[in-house]
Amino acid sequence: MTAVVVTESRVAVTTRMTVLTRLLAFTGGLFTLLAPYELLFAPKWQGFGVLTAFSAVIALGALALRMFFFAAVAGGGTWLSLDGPAGRVVYVAFSGPFSQSAPNVRRLDEVTTVRVRTEKWSDSADTYGLAVGFRDGGEVAVGDCPSRSQVEAYRDEVQAWLKKWTGDDIRPSGE
Repeated sequence: MTAVVVTESRVAVTTRMTVLTRLLAFTGGLFTLLAPYELLFAPKWQGFGVLTAFSAVIALGALALRMFFFAAVAGGGTWLSLDGPAGRVVYVAFSGPFSQSAPNVRRLDEVTTVRVRTEKWSDSADTYGLAVGFRDGGEVAVGDCPSRSQVEAYRDEVQAWLKKWTGDDIRPSGE
């Protein structure tokens, strides 16, 4: 879910996991607890043999899949802030409340493009987000929206805001 908030002095673009996605991941993570229980605790093993070792490996694999559970609890997303008075752009990606990338901080006057980014998926419809390009060729991307027209409207808002603060006419490229 993408949210864009444009104020007089700042633009904030935030992407978070939707509640439904978190609920589905949480439910899927609970099923991974069934294999360790059924393979290790329910049979009441009397000794250690090849079958016990094989069951332990499967159980450990199932426990490793608990990442779905933790992803649901922690959430994840990206955050992009354009701050006019400070003259900076800050981008942070996070996968939960205790795990985030180091903030990518740039000067506002380094922004050269704001474009709609298309994420193509083999098993579902394309999704769209904003990509902000910089003078050195770097780019940060934020957003995960099913509607291209909505992201285009966000892009236009951000471009108008940037023109006001930098005086440059920021245009999309590569669309």
